[in-house]
Amino acid sequence: MLGKIGIIAAVVALGGGAFLLVPGRKPEERTASTGATSAATADPAGTIPARLLDCTLGRITNFDPGKNQGPADYRFEGRHRFRLFLAATPVRTGPPPSALAAPEPVDAKTRILDDADGLSAGARAKPFLRVVDYWPERVEMATPISATASNLIVLDGFDAARGSVNLFMTAATDGMTFDRAHLYAGVCAVTLGAAAEQSAGG
Repeated sequence: MLGKIGIIAAVVALGGGAFLLVPGRKPEERTASTGATSAATADPAGTIPARLLDCTLGRITNFDPGKNQGPADYRFEGRHRFRLFLAATPVRTGPPPSALAAPEPVDAKTRILDDADGLSAGARAKPFLRVVDYWPERVEMATPISATASNLIVLDGFDAARGSVNLFMTAATDGMTFDRAHLYAGVCAVTLGAAAEQSAGG
């Protein structure tokens, strides 16, 4: 069964391009919570471990921005395998990057490993342009897929006891416009550290 997703209203600004913050929260509020949570899950050197996500995604068929929908209100169609690898990275304790700042370097090992059904609209073949990593609370990732659109991935709701995290993915064509025909969400099994790197092939 496909799991519930958290916040699906993430924003990508194209062109210069940048992730914005969690809606409704100020930068300092986000930094205080996510930085502390990331530090608590990092290794003694202050590094978030590598993560391998094996996901089952479905397409949301009834998303309506005019309604106040909760996760339990969504209906899903299909079951799609999706695999994503995030390289180890230092804990981020400062605020998220400015929406107008140049993209920060992204480790080339961070990549989509498997998207057999093409949900990411070609993003698998391209490097991520931006990754804002506040694991385990939230990770936001963007890959340009055309001159006017980016593939957007949001991770949240990490459950350490179950070893799972929620994933939401769509294409965005401007600051507030999602491709409502291609809204995907589901749950991913999480493998951490050296085991993740080995399974991902380095």
